[in-house]
Amino acid sequence: IVIRHNPGQENKAVSNSISLNITLKDVVISKQDITGSKEIEGAKLVVKRNNDVVDTWTSTSTPKTLSLAAGTYTLEETVAPDGYIKSTSKITFVVKDDGKVTIDDKKKKSVVMKNEPILVYISKKSINGKTELPGAKLKITDKDGKVVKDLDGKELEWTSSTKEESFHLAAGTYYLTETIAPEGYELSETVLEFTVTSDGKVKMDKKDVDNNLIVYTNTPEAEEVKTGSFLIYIIVIGTIATGLITYFVMKKG
Repeated sequence: IVIRHNPGQENKAVSNSISLNITLKDVVISKQDITGSKEIEGAKLVVKRNNDVVDTWTSTSTPKTLSLAAGTYTLEETVAPDGYIKSTSKITFVVKDDGKVTIDDKKKKSVVMKNEPILVYISKKSINGKTELPGAKLKITDKDGKVVKDLDGKELEWTSSTKEESFHLAAGTYYLTETIAPEGYELSETVLEFTVTSDGKVKMDKKDVDNNLIVYTNTPEAEEVKTGSFLIYIIVIGTIATGLITYFVMKKG
């Protein structure tokens, strides 16, 4: 009896056995705003294992689910979504044999990477004051002169109040103008051009704006001399002067 040994078939069987023993686990990857749990669209993300790319995708309004084998992985961002500062963090997570996911040895329901929104602050003040000046109507337009909403759906045309206003803006060039002056102030014809950069900074005249805070000022209206009041004032002064002269004359006589 001749027993023939086929190494190829044995290797194939071993290979199939190894493949069958690998169980893939569902891992949820979430891209969120740092101020809340809202999913952010437009971020380009990559998951790696031992520096090898496992998957890449662009985030949407729903989390991404990946089927991963047990092991250690990293999540990175290659391109930030519009209106957000690119995340420089590299999140390392571990998929256990039982399917549980841990980050720094703590169990997680999902792997979450967050971005900081780019916020621009607008302050309305008197040219010689320090407090906010309410009652001015302001607007922010793009280079085509259009008034649009910010990335959170907030109108870019508003009336100033006793606190500064903030807007979530994408990178680009914008123009701030005043359409109605607050009571007691001259209408400002100044057009403030500012640029929001992709790294989250605000620039005016190619210089960084401290804390992304743009201050728009108004000059108080000149005080008008009221003719009636002035005339009464002259009459009163004249009457007093006449009385004094008469008094001294009579006293002298």
